[in-house]
Amino acid sequence: MQPCPPEPYCAGHQVAEFMAAQTLVRILPRFSVSQPLRFVQGSYGPFRANREAEVPLWLALQLKRMGICAIYPPEWFDAGVLRQKRDEEKALETEFVALPFYFMEIAKLLLTGNNLDQAKEQVDELIALLKDIANIRSEKINHGLPTVRHYVTGIKLNNLTASEIWTTRPVL
Repeated sequence: MQPCPPEPYCAGHQVAEFMAAQTLVRILPRFSVSQPLRFVQGSYGPFRANREAEVPLWLALQLKRMGICAIYPPEWFDAGVLRQKRDEEKALETEFVALPFYFMEIAKLLLTGNNLDQAKEQVDELIALLKDIANIRSEKINHGLPTVRHYVTGIKLNNLTASEIWTTRPVL
């Protein structure tokens, strides 16, 4: 895990990652359980081997660590889709492309430990695209905020993600 920025912003990154882990994802279980698994947050299942199920990311990651499921990435977590988002982000000079609110946190959780069973080349490409998108968006923020700050007392930035909000907040 990367070091946190100065307090009180550290808690924000941790909360964002926690919230991202609540995102529902599809899995392919390699086990069968006739009764749902019961947790404080809710019940998931029953599970049948080789039949898709939808569970929170935190549960999918745990089942994956145990070697009893495969995780299907969200539709946006695809090299082609990310390439398109990167190109759209480049084309829009003053706006941000809509991305899932916790997209960087979800990506981090999925990429840590190669939870997607993808080849190293595919993982490297995903990481490069994510970095490109993050850099383009960061550049827009860093370029635009100093000029805006002198003219307004409030600002609305559409389509910022959780990680961008937490890193931008100290500047505002």
